[in-house]
Amino acid sequence: MKNALQKHNLLHTIKNDITKVIQEIPHFDELKLDLELTCYVCNLIENISIGKTKLDKKTIAIEIITTLFGLSDDETHLLDNQIQYLYDNKKISKLSTFKYVGKSIFSWIKKKVL
Repeated sequence: MKNALQKHNLLHTIKNDITKVIQEIPHFDELKLDLELTCYVCNLIENISIGKTKLDKKTIAIEIITTLFGLSDDETHLLDNQIQYLYDNKKISKLSTFKYVGKSIFSWIKKKVL
């Protein structure tokens, strides 16, 4: 159970952050099982979890979208297939470490200045 609490906390933080971002989209409830929304969620997970512990990103994406929309078993299976399609066709991309660090520094400076 080494680092189990830290991993659980990280997982909870990622889920909450992404859920808040999705809920800020106007009329997000109309985008149930939309391929573009699924791609957006997967890219958010991929880029938030850079340098973090190993996480099952596919399961996290399914849990987030299920929490937002309350999916049935058939819809969950369809979502699983969508995520696999996006992964197989290289639609899920990771930011380079250089861009990630640059973005982090820029956001830190922005917070300090404003």
